[in-house]
Amino acid sequence: MTRRYASEILPLIGPDQDIPAPDVYTDSQTMAWIMDTYSMMKGHTIPGVVTGKPISIGGSLGRRKPRRAAWCLWWKKHAS
Repeated sequence: MTRRYASEILPLIGPDQDIPAPDVYTDSQTMAWIMDTYSMMKGHTIPGVVTGKPISIGGSLGRRKPRRAAWCLWWKKHAS
């Protein structure tokens, strides 16, 4: 499903256009699939098309931790 979605939004995304980022219920694997699909359609690897991809394919250190930390802070504030 993710690869099909990526192929449909291909004309709307890119390193010089709109760069998708992970959101609720997406993770680094999802972002890797989007990057891979985009890259296959363009004929070469384009890591700059998404953020939140695994470190092994050009992702950034610390991407997951801040999102989780922000969620925990929000939860502590609003859950009580």
